[in-house]
Amino acid sequence: MGKRRLSSLPSVLGGRKGISLPNVLSVHVLFHAPTIESWKQLHEVMRILRETHGIPRVTGVAYTPLERAETPTGWYTTRGVELHTAEDVDWRFEPNVVQSSKKEVDVLLDLNLDEALPLLFEAKAARAKFRVGPHRKKEWVRYDFMLESCSDALDFAKSALHYMNTLQLK
Repeated sequence: MGKRRLSSLPSVLGGRKGISLPNVLSVHVLFHAPTIESWKQLHEVMRILRETHGIPRVTGVAYTPLERAETPTGWYTTRGVELHTAEDVDWRFEPNVVQSSKKEVDVLLDLNLDEALPLLFEAKAARAKFRVGPHRKKEWVRYDFMLESCSDALDFAKSALHYMNTLQLK
């Protein structure tokens, strides 16, 4: 039922079809975090974006299938990350509140390699000028730049940033 609803939603397409990574001022990251290891990968991706690439505004949405009581406390206090738990989605797995999609960002970096439905809803509603995401068999979300999935989200993020930096997409 959730995937049918997702297919019916219109995509919010970006204004330009290219971007130069050194000129990016804001990145929004979507991340599926079912385990503590995956949460550590999210921290590393955000550190790379802030420190290595010097992007001033890095925000993100992480989704964990855990209940609020099972979620480690530190996950709620991560700078710039809005956390959705199993209690924050409705019966179609659509997020009850999609705050982050209301802000316009330069780049949407979708690291949702597991195709978690709440994050697919976020990706489709996001107001990003340029979208980067994994190539999927079913096209739930339209991206400006797609890559084949890697073994984990950290490798995927590094590959995407490498190509965006090398190609100087404009």
